[in-house]
Amino acid sequence: MLDWQSSGGIPALERPLGYDLDERIAYLLDVRHRLIGLDLESGRGRPYLTGVRAATVGPEGAVYVVDSLGRVLRMLRRLTTTFPARYPKPPVRMFGAINGQLLAVRPDSETTVQLLTTDRSGAATPVGDGPIAATFWGELLAVGTSSGIRLIRTSDGGPVRTIRLSDPPDALTFSPAGHRLYALVQDVVQVFDRFSGDRRASIDLPGAARELRLDASGRWMLARPVTGDSAWVIDLATERMAASVPTGWRSDLPLVAGAATLLTLAGDHVDAFDLSMAPPRAVAHVIDGGTDLWMALPWVPPQRAILAIAAAESASATQDSGLVADTAASTGPELWLQISSSQNPDWADDLARQLAELGHPATVWKPGTPEEGYRVVVGPYRTREAAEAAGRRLDRPYFVVSAAPKQP
Repeated sequence: MLDWQSSGGIPALERPLGYDLDERIAYLLDVRHRLIGLDLESGRGRPYLTGVRAATVGPEGAVYVVDSLGRVLRMLRRLTTTFPARYPKPPVRMFGAINGQLLAVRPDSETTVQLLTTDRSGAATPVGDGPIAATFWGELLAVGTSSGIRLIRTSDGGPVRTIRLSDPPDALTFSPAGHRLYALVQDVVQVFDRFSGDRRASIDLPGAARELRLDASGRWMLARPVTGDSAWVIDLATERMAASVPTGWRSDLPLVAGAATLLTLAGDHVDAFDLSMAPPRAVAHVIDGGTDLWMALPWVPPQRAILAIAAAESASATQDSGLVADTAASTGPELWLQISSSQNPDWADDLARQLAELGHPATVWKPGTPEEGYRVVVGPYRTREAAEAAGRRLDRPYFVVSAAPKQP
């Protein structure tokens, strides 16, 4: 646990929304329907917007709000911009998108999705009443139908492809990189390649489930059973169910914080489990923690920065020990860990930068053909054993590849 707390003045809260790490601000919604910004450096909170009827935080740290007047507002770097759209009824779902755009799912006579910018409101695309998921950058929507999944390009509402299923999906979610789509169909999680539509795997569950919750790294997935108070923990690195852990469910809990810490709700208390152990081992019990709201932040308080830097340097030194030396003495093919493949070069560059800052030697391979994506890889390594050992330290899904592609 990090010894940090706010300096007071935080009102009663309804739910956490997200954060802007560049500004060092966490955004919260209080019970009086106000947008609260918590300054992580000073620990002070202040209200920014009032009359909030719907809110979300986008991938670039922008906050999107529909207020009591039906206005659509975006706040980024403390600058508020008003969109031309007006919503007398608040959207049922909102997804922040790249370049300050917003996807709004509207509850009109039929459910539609609309892409909003500061200049215009896009066409309303019918999506039906099935589950909906968006990629992290908001460039693609997955919509559940009675016969499968429709993938919709959000820029113009155009269809990308249809994935046929034997039964309608109960829940959908994308991997953080957006290259995998997970569909819950009763008691099976089906894994699809977002670009080709091919089924990559099927993960069996002990029974029927109704909700999927993915952690920020893309390593762990939580499935909520239709009955009972528990979470089925799926290790996406192995594509197998790892454990069943007792917990209640609400918007903030259970959640996976850090690399492998599962926080669960036990009445008025919160329990923490180490998912790196098999079976997961209870490591902490927070009395009355269930009366609080929880949000995982990839941020280190200034007073703990020295320890964080030391940990990153240690990880880097360990990682370097398995790297291929830049000499003619190295023989055999170079091995790499592929972390993601994306059609978004900005996302790939950002992920590689984040990995490098954590001490992992990451780079981006540009696509060799139009069908390929921008691949984020870590390495190279001399042996498969060294590559696999480095992969375990990543705490995120990967697979081993050999030889870099020829660059165009």
